[in-house]
This record gives sequence, structure tokens and C-alpha cells, in this order.
Amino acid sequence: MNIFPRNTDIKVFESVVEKISDTNPDAIIFSDPGTFNILRKHFPNVPLHLSTQASTLNYESIKFWRDL
Repeated sequence: MNIFPRNTDIKVFESVVEKISDTNPDAIIFSDPGTFNILRKHFPNVPLHLSTQASTLNYESIKFWRDL
């Protein structure tokens, strides 16, 4: 789930997430805000971990993600 999808990839990404939504992962790594929204919709109780690929390099960015 740790990808940066383009507009044309979003429907495919959501389709894949729907197919695996009956699994029970311990956590999911993500890197894109759009994928965060889709993942949260399908996995409301699964911890989502921000990837290092998200280039979160300062405390203001960390606070942004923490407060979501």
C-alpha cells in the first residue's frame, strides 16, 4: 500500500484495497494522503504507519500527520 498513485491509479488502488479488506493486518504502511483516506475507509481500526517515503522531515509535518 506504500505507493504514490497517479490519478489513473486511484481506482485500481481502491479496488485492490477492497479485495483485501477482509484480511486483518497488524498495520499498514502508507506514503500518500490520498491512499491514507482510502485505507482509513476500508480499515478503520488498523494502525496506519507513515512511510519514510513521505519525506516527513520536520516537526510541523509530523504534527500534521499526527493530528489527522
